[in-house]
Amino acid sequence: MMTNSSDPVVFCHGLFGWGADKFGGFPYFLSVQHLLRKHADRLPPCIFPSTGPISSIHDQACELFYQLIGGRVNYGYDHARKFGHAQYGRDYTGKALYPQWDAEHPLDFVCHSMGAPVVRMLQHLLESGFFSREDTTDYATDHRYVRSITTISGVHNGSTLTWILGVDPVTGRINKESPGLRILVGILERYARLQAKLPGVSRFYDLMLDQWGIAPGKVEREQMNRLLEDTAYIDSLDNALYDLTPNAMENLNRQLIEYPDTWYFSYVTCSTIPFGRKALPVPYWTHFFLIPTAFAMGTRVFPEEAMPLRVQRLWRANDGMCNAWSQDYPKLGRDASSRAGRRSRKERKAQHWETGLWHVQHRSRKFDHGEVAMFPHFLRRRTVRRYFMGIFKVIDMIRSRGD
Repeated sequence: MMTNSSDPVVFCHGLFGWGADKFGGFPYFLSVQHLLRKHADRLPPCIFPSTGPISSIHDQACELFYQLIGGRVNYGYDHARKFGHAQYGRDYTGKALYPQWDAEHPLDFVCHSMGAPVVRMLQHLLESGFFSREDTTDYATDHRYVRSITTISGVHNGSTLTWILGVDPVTGRINKESPGLRILVGILERYARLQAKLPGVSRFYDLMLDQWGIAPGKVEREQMNRLLEDTAYIDSLDNALYDLTPNAMENLNRQLIEYPDTWYFSYVTCSTIPFGRKALPVPYWTHFFLIPTAFAMGTRVFPEEAMPLRVQRLWRANDGMCNAWSQDYPKLGRDASSRAGRRSRKERKAQHWETGLWHVQHRSRKFDHGEVAMFPHFLRRRTVRRYFMGIFKVIDMIRSRGD
């Protein structure tokens, strides 16, 4: 039995992800749900919130806070005014997932992909006293609301896939004619058409774009086209596509610091192998739909103004969505001598771990981006379950040290 087993672990999804109440109940963290069914007496309760699957890091952090503690989502007056969307979003009054959350009842977060910077932003906003109630009274929050952050395939330094999809590598600006935006438009148009035929589809998969005037259950193709053509959404840079660029993450990393009494762990996934100065995907390790992106990320050369060639070689290894180098811990925007993180040796015991420092726990060269979440390989399901059981054990160790 894990110590402090009554304290839940919060699992945060990544780009295009969903929580426990969406996708017809099909779990985003498939292997975790299996472990909870099989080992319910050995594991702590887990929370699987839903945040906007294509919303910005800031907006998702706000949605995560109010889902956990309750109340109406407040994105902040200054933020809403700057980026041109509504200040308030959905109301979770009476629907809080963990209403007793405070510094005396801290939470452990396990984040996949974009969920990593979302939770780092959440901790920053908690420390800065950003959150307030509808009556304008502030929540007395601080960084101690978060005991630990564990990231899996975390986009700590952005992904060069955003550049491949058409974001300008030098400026980070989104090209409206870019392949990435066209893909996004295509997905959202199909969603709008499906919504028109089946109004209940929003309960299955919810874009959660209320702040942009897209109400749940009322998505229309014209609304979606207007949103995507609106400069407030694309040009404001308050969206997931921009936030996942190395350009944006370099700026965010200067702002999102580590705190001295918080535990930080990262798990790196990679499904490519070196081939000269390139990196090529291994089909058995890479789902077929990620092979094209893994190949492009492992071979594409970008302008030197965006990134020196010698540095680009460090970014070639990837998992089909995120560069392995980016998953370690925040590096871009940090001083070269910063003690932001270090690799943890297998023999390193828990008593040697330090708070306020990222520990790279595991680097897998046989997992792609979807392996540890929605799409575990049929022949490696047990491996992925052991992977998550190891994460639960690490959380148990740090909880024991806090007692």
